[in-house]
Amino acid sequence: MSGVAFCETGIGCVFAAPMVAHGFNGAYEGGAGIYNGVMNQIDGGNRSLEVKGDLRKLYESAAEALGFDASVGSTIYDSVDLAVSVRGKLKLVPKLNEFGDPKFKLFWYGRQDLLRAYKQMNIKLLNLEMLGDLSLTVDIIKQFKNAFFYNKDNEQVIMVVKEPETITNVGQIVDDCHLVITVTGTDEDVPAYYRCKASDNSEYRKDLDGNIIKVD
Repeated sequence: MSGVAFCETGIGCVFAAPMVAHGFNGAYEGGAGIYNGVMNQIDGGNRSLEVKGDLRKLYESAAEALGFDASVGSTIYDSVDLAVSVRGKLKLVPKLNEFGDPKFKLFWYGRQDLLRAYKQMNIKLLNLEMLGDLSLTVDIIKQFKNAFFYNKDNEQVIMVVKEPETITNVGQIVDDCHLVITVTGTDEDVPAYYRCKASDNSEYRKDLDGNIIKVD
C-alpha cells in the first residue's frame, strides 16, 4: 500500500513502481500457493505450492538472456523483494494525529514530524513481516551458496554451473583427451600419458601433470 500511496505524488510513481510490482507479485504467489494447497486437500490434486508470478519469470528470463541460470534471476528477485520490504519499514512517514491520520504540513515536513514506518505498524503485523523477512533472508543465503562458492586458492568467488549437461560446446572449450597406459616399450617411454585432440583437429600428448610432451 505504501507504494500505491507514494504513486499519488505523480513523479513518485517512477520510484514506487518496484514496490507496487513486487507487492502485487508477492501477493499473487502467496495467494496462488494457498489456493493450490486448499484445492489439493479438496480434490486430492498435486498442484504446486511454489507458484511463480510474472515478475519473477521476468527476472529469470533476464538472467538467462545474460547467460546465467534461471535460478540466479529468482535469487535476485528475492533479494530485491527483501530490500523493498526492509525499505518500506525503515522509510520516514508523517506522524499520526489523534484521529489516526497523517499530520498535515502546508509546505514541508521537518524531521521531528516524521517517524520510521515500522513504529506505526501493528505489533502483530510487524512480527509477522519480520518473520517473513527472516525466512526470506535464510532462503537467499542458501540460494547464493548453491549458485556460488569461494575458491580459497585464488581467493575468488566462482559461479557454479548447476546444469552442465545443457552445455553443447564442450569441444570448443576443452580438448578431447584420453588416458593411454603403456604396457610394453623401452625405458624411455612414458608409462602413462594423455592423447588429446584440439578443436582444430591437431593431436598432441601430455603427461599426467598436464605438460605437453609431444605434438603429433
